[in-house]
Amino acid sequence: MEMLLYGLLLMIIACVSGQSLSSSDSVVKRPGESVTLSCSVSGFSMGSYYMSWIRQKQGRGLEWIGYIDTGTSTAFAQSLQGQFSITKDTSKNMLYLEVKSLKTEDTAVYYCARQSHHCVDYFDYWGKGTKVTVSSAQPSAPKSIFALSQCSAASAEFLTVGCLARGFSPADSLTFKWKSPGDKDLDTVVQYPAFGTGGDYTKISHMRVKKSEWNPQNPYICEASNSIGSVKATLTPPAPPRDQPATVILTVPTKKELDNGTATFLCLARQFSPKKYSFKWFQDGQEVTNAIHTYDTTEKNASVTLYSATSIFQISADTWTSRDTKFKCEFVHKTGNEVREAQYTASMQDCSGIAPVIDSPSLEDMLKYRQGELKCTASAENTGFTKIKIEANQFVIAEALEEHVKNKKKVELKAPIGYEEWSNGTVFTCTVEHKGEPQPKVTTFTRENGKESKRPSVYLLAPPEYKEGETMTLTCYVKDFYPKEVFVSWLVDDEPANGYKHNTSQPMQSDKYFSVYSQITVDSSEWKSGTVYSCVVYHETIDENMRVLTRSIADTIDKPGAINLSMNTAACCKQ
Repeated sequence: MEMLLYGLLLMIIACVSGQSLSSSDSVVKRPGESVTLSCSVSGFSMGSYYMSWIRQKQGRGLEWIGYIDTGTSTAFAQSLQGQFSITKDTSKNMLYLEVKSLKTEDTAVYYCARQSHHCVDYFDYWGKGTKVTVSSAQPSAPKSIFALSQCSAASAEFLTVGCLARGFSPADSLTFKWKSPGDKDLDTVVQYPAFGTGGDYTKISHMRVKKSEWNPQNPYICEASNSIGSVKATLTPPAPPRDQPATVILTVPTKKELDNGTATFLCLARQFSPKKYSFKWFQDGQEVTNAIHTYDTTEKNASVTLYSATSIFQISADTWTSRDTKFKCEFVHKTGNEVREAQYTASMQDCSGIAPVIDSPSLEDMLKYRQGELKCTASAENTGFTKIKIEANQFVIAEALEEHVKNKKKVELKAPIGYEEWSNGTVFTCTVEHKGEPQPKVTTFTRENGKESKRPSVYLLAPPEYKEGETMTLTCYVKDFYPKEVFVSWLVDDEPANGYKHNTSQPMQSDKYFSVYSQITVDSSEWKSGTVYSCVVYHETIDENMRVLTRSIADTIDKPGAINLSMNTAACCKQ
C-alpha cells in the first residue's frame, strides 16, 4: 500500500450514486497536543472496504498516512509509524484518525478515502477534508462580524449574501455556519481563505438565496466561530431603493448632418426612478416647443425598474452655425432638475469614429488566480467625453463620470472580475458617452459557452536524441478539451520556470474540441543531472479541489521516463 505515495495517480471518482464521506470541522491545536478527526460514512459498509487517511500540506503533494482493513487491522506509512492511529465504529458508520504529539509540520488538510474494489491502489470516494492547523500563536476569537448584501440581483430569482468576520487568530481557525429562516443548517456556502497579518485576520463567506424566501420576518443567520468564541450576524433584506436621479447628456449635431442642412439635438436622461418626468428646451433663454419629439424606455434592474428618456429638437443648420445661439435642455424630475447647455463653435467636428474596445482578462489570471481585470478604452479626435462605464449583466461594476474624462481624447476604465463571472457567460458591456455623439457607444464581451465541456488529456513528451552541450526541447501536448481557454505553465524541480524559454501555441480546433502544444527549452546538462520538469495545466473542467493537471518527467539511468503525479478525475474503472 505504501507504493501509493510514490508516483501513483490518485483519483477522485464517483461510480455509484448515494455514497459519500463527510469530514469533521477544521481545528486549531498547539504543538504537543493531540487531535481526533472523524469521517461519517453513508451509502456503504466499512466492513466491505479498506478505509484510508491521506493528508496534503500547503504547496505539497498528497501523502498517504495509513489504512484500516475490513476488520480492525491497520497499516501506516513507514515514516509515520507511532504518531497516528486509525479506528472505526461500524455501528455508527464513523471512521477516526488520532494524531498524537502534534508538530507545526503536521498542519495540513486531512482526507478520509475509500479504496476501490475494482482499481488496485486507487480511491473512489473522498471526504471534503478537514483542515488541521498546529500553531504556537495565542488563538483569539473573532472581534466583529458584518453582514453583506448584494445591492441588486444577479438574476431574477437569486441574490448573493455574505458575512465578513474580523479580528481572529490564527488564520485557519475560523469556520462559518449558516442557518436558513427555518433554522436549518445550510451547506451550500462558499468560504474564502483568511487574509491578514500579525494575529489579526479577516475571512469572508457567501451564499445565494432565493428572493422569494427572504423577507424581514425570515432572516438568514451567519455565525463565525473558532475554539475561543463566536459572533453572529442576522441578514435581512435591504430597504427599498431610494429614488434614482438621471444621468443627462446633451448631444450636438455632427458635421455630416450640418452638411445636409439640419441640426439635431438629443437630450438623453438615463436610468432614473420614479418614471414621472418632463423635458424643457430653451433657445437663447426662451422656451421653445416646436419640432420636439420625446420617447422613453424601461429596464429591470433586480427589483428596481429604471427608466430612460430621450427628447429630440431639430432646427436648420444655418440657425445653429450662423449666429451665437445657445440651446439648453432641462430635465425635470422628482430628484431634482438637470440642465445641459450647448453653443456652436467652429472647432466642433464629427466624432463618429468613437468605438469602445474591451480587452478581456488574461487566461493566467482567470484560470490560475481566479480573478482578473477587464479593460475598456475609447478614443476621439476631440475632448468631450462625459462618461465611461462597465456593466456585468446590466449591473454597473466600474464607472468614470464627466469630471474625470471631459478633458481627455482617450479614456480607459478597468474593472476587477472574478472567475465565476467570467466562466458562466456573464455579459460585460462597456458604454462610452461623448458630447459629439447622438447616442452612447456600446460594445460587449462574453466568454463563449454553450457546448458540452470536456477535460483535457495531457501528455509530456521526452526529448528526442540530443548531443552533449546542446539545448533540448520538452513538449507538453494538451489534447481534446472544451472550452478553448487553457493556461499552461512549467515547473523546474517544483519551482516556477523563471528564466527558461517556454511558449504555448494558440488553441487548434478539431471537430468540437481544442488542443495546444507547450514547449520549454532546457540545457542537456540539467536534463542529465536528474532535474524534474513539470507541465502544469489549468482548465475549468478540472476538479475544483485539485485545480490543475500536472505531468512530470526526468532523465533516469536507463532511459527517460514519465512520472505521473497528477490528481485527475477519472472515469469509472471497468470490472
